[in-house]
Amino acid sequence: MLNEAVTQDKVTCTICAQVWPALAMRQHIGYHILHTRALLPSNPCGFCGGDAAQCRSWLDKQGTTVNAETRCVLLGDVAGEGKLNYNHASAKTPSAAAPCRNHLVACGNCQPEANQECAVFWSYNLRAHHESEHPSHPLPPVACVSQAERTCVKCVGGERKATVPEALKDVLVAAKEAAKEAAKAQLAQAPPGKRKRAGASS
Repeated sequence: MLNEAVTQDKVTCTICAQVWPALAMRQHIGYHILHTRALLPSNPCGFCGGDAAQCRSWLDKQGTTVNAETRCVLLGDVAGEGKLNYNHASAKTPSAAAPCRNHLVACGNCQPEANQECAVFWSYNLRAHHESEHPSHPLPPVACVSQAERTCVKCVGGERKATVPEALKDVLVAAKEAAKEAAKAQLAQAPPGKRKRAGASS
C-alpha cells in the first residue's frame, strides 16, 4: 500500500511552511494542535494538520490486536508502513524523542451508522469533538492532555530539539505518569467485555 511516488523523506508543513522529516510530522503537528490551534481546521489530521475528513483513518482490529491506519493527503502513505512509521502502541506513551501522544481513538459515544464502524478521531481532537457532540457525557481520560505533555511537545515538535532536554526530563516523567493514569482510567471505564481489547495494540 506504500506509494513510493508520492511519499517523501521530508515534507513542507502546510501550516508554518517549515520543512520537517516525514517521520517527525506527528510530533510537529502535535505542537500545532496544542499550541497554535487557531491556525488549524476544527478536526485536524495528526500527520499533516489538514482536514482529517480528507485523510481517512480507521482502527483495524484483528482479534485482540488493534492496528491504527490512516491515509494522509500530504504524506501520501498508510500509517504503519514505510516512512510514516506510525505505531499505535508507542504513540500512546511519550518518550524523550517523541513526546507527542496524539493517536487514533474510537469515540465511545458516537453511534455507528448501518454497516459502519465507530467514528475515529485523533486523541488531541477528541476534547473538541466531545464538548461539541457529547457535552452531557464525562470527558474521556484519553482526551485530556497534561501541561507536562504540552511542554515536552512544544520542545520537540515546535522548537525542533532532537529530544526533551535534560532540564525537562522531570517534566517528561510527569507526562508519562499522566499518560499511564489516563490509560488506566480509560480501561476502567470500558465495558467488562471490552476491557481486554481496549488495552491491546500492536
